[in-house]
Amino acid sequence: MPAPFLPDAWRRYLNIPLFQETFLRLKMPSAYSSEHKAKLQQFVAITSTTERTAAKGIRRLTLHTNPQFLKVHGWDVERAADGYYHSAGKIASGYGRADAPSLNELFEKYRDDESDAGRIGTDGTMLYMNDLNVRLDDLSVFIVGEVLQCPTMGEITREGFVQGWTKLSADTLPKQQVAVANLRTEIAQNDELFKRVYKYTFDLARQPQQKSIDLAAAIEYWRTVFAPSGGRGWFSEKTNFLDQWLAYLERDWKKSVNRDMWNMTYEFYTRTLADDSLAWWDEMGAWPSVIDGFAVYLKRQNAGDAPAEQDDNM
Repeated sequence: MPAPFLPDAWRRYLNIPLFQETFLRLKMPSAYSSEHKAKLQQFVAITSTTERTAAKGIRRLTLHTNPQFLKVHGWDVERAADGYYHSAGKIASGYGRADAPSLNELFEKYRDDESDAGRIGTDGTMLYMNDLNVRLDDLSVFIVGEVLQCPTMGEITREGFVQGWTKLSADTLPKQQVAVANLRTEIAQNDELFKRVYKYTFDLARQPQQKSIDLAAAIEYWRTVFAPSGGRGWFSEKTNFLDQWLAYLERDWKKSVNRDMWNMTYEFYTRTLADDSLAWWDEMGAWPSVIDGFAVYLKRQNAGDAPAEQDDNM
């Protein structure tokens, strides 16, 4: 399997009308150099702004109490961030700005693409996962992916890295190791956490620009997400639903897996664990056809009938 990310919370602490009025009055300066753009990107990650907001905020604020943060501070990102928080009146909260410099320094340790200041690629991600004590064939890799809002497996963005670990107050590698271990334990009992991680795994598994996942890849992701060793196994006393599901797909499903099918599989998983007899299943329900077919397949298996023939119209 291939190697494997908060809202703009600062807006709650800013004097938005003053900023907007200033933005509208002033003009955009000429484009900055590649080095300045890289520092702008770092500033975006530290202050949790969007690039659009940062571009406007950094380049346009010229009032005495709202200086051009990077330019005034000699393009020193950390000093500029301090000036930003001071001038904007941000109150330190659970998002903890104090952690950002340490997180950016740690991000730089793993950044493996010199041409992109805001991205850790596949090699750096694999090294980082190894240092986190995260196995690539374990549910924990998807937990990290959801925490950091990774755009795909094998990629970490600076913004996701800083914001994700800031939420968990984990600004050093040892703290992050503990945070992942705690989430790994918690997910076995926390249904909302598991649902969030499960659903985000679709985004991790999907290739860029694609709306679905190849069936072979989806099967491997399901094997990992629903592995019995992960505390979220898909089985009951009488039925191993995961094995049955994967066998059914390999025999009767020849298409890729879209988001609806992925998400509805989770709903089917929760229903079967609550009642493995499938007494609740209704063929007139709003299930995708592949899950309707699987339900029929299970009922016939439980009744001792031969497996249904493949439906070419599925």
